Amino acid sequence: MSLCKWFIYMILLALSPVLCRLMIAAFVPGIRVVSASDLMTFGLILAITNISGLETGTPADDPRKSLHTGISLLLVVLFAAMFTVTCFAELPAHPVQENYVLYGGIIISAASVGFSYMIWNRIIASQTARARGRQ
Repeated sequence: MSLCKWFIYMILLALSPVLCRLMIAAFVPGIRVVSASDLMTFGLILAITNISGLETGTPADDPRKSLHTGISLLLVVLFAAMFTVTCFAELPAHPVQENYVLYGGIIISAASVGFSYMIWNRIIASQTARARGRQ
């Protein structure tokens, strides 16, 4: 897998809820362009895919595998907790400042993209090195 494929398969696929909302917002007035729940879904998809890639794309003896899997699991828990907070924002008398959750989601999602890039860049480099070693 190349980094171009990483962007297409990982980032664009994970962004599908955000992209769908953008398309709907372009045609339907009154719809928010960005939703915190869409960003949390993006982050969840990205973190879970990172775990899958680490499990299948890295050797079992890689010392960073456990660390990166652990960080990805923490991100899953964080995004799931933040998604739960967005559900409370839908209540009529909600105690949540939705913009704070949105801004937090943007920051954590951007950090997750950087983390995912780091993981997949390492996986791709490792697979390339192993393929060259076999030739």
